[in-house]
Amino acid sequence: KASVTLPHDMAGDQGTCAAPSQLSHIAASQLGEARRFWADKQIRTAMLVPWAEAVTAAFTGPIYPFFMQNLGLDAGGMGKLRTVQHALNAASAPIAGCLLDARGPFLGIALPASLCAIGCAIRSMAQSTSWLVAANVFSGLSGAKTEMATAHLSRHTDPSRRTLAVSAARVQLQALA
Repeated sequence: KASVTLPHDMAGDQGTCAAPSQLSHIAASQLGEARRFWADKQIRTAMLVPWAEAVTAAFTGPIYPFFMQNLGLDAGGMGKLRTVQHALNAASAPIAGCLLDARGPFLGIALPASLCAIGCAIRSMAQSTSWLVAANVFSGLSGAKTEMATAHLSRHTDPSRRTLAVSAARVQLQALA
């Protein structure tokens, strides 16, 4: 039997699952954070990038493998493209983090998002696998924009509410995807 251990203030009678009233409290807290994100220009601006990315991925994700197959890629080739993108993303994330710390959210989030947009544009016009490689290079150089937005969110959140804010951001992104 699987159980989830919750913090003491959220635990139900047995301490292993939340009571319905506590689940509504959790949902209300998440909704409150969503409203706070939207009301605060600093947070809203930073979170627009991952929100847009989540919605876009929800629509393109299911059809993208068929598109790649039509360009002649098999499962192994698709995996290699994703590896290129993830490796470049991991390599560029520290650079995006430094830009976020030194220059603020515009360069730390918007510049990598722009590179990703270029990658998406190339991908949408791809005529061969070499176009897809170029698209994945640009997308890979996006520097983990979602993580940069989360870092910016954390910076603009009171320390006592950071865990709630980060979890609310993840819930929102999952809901949009």
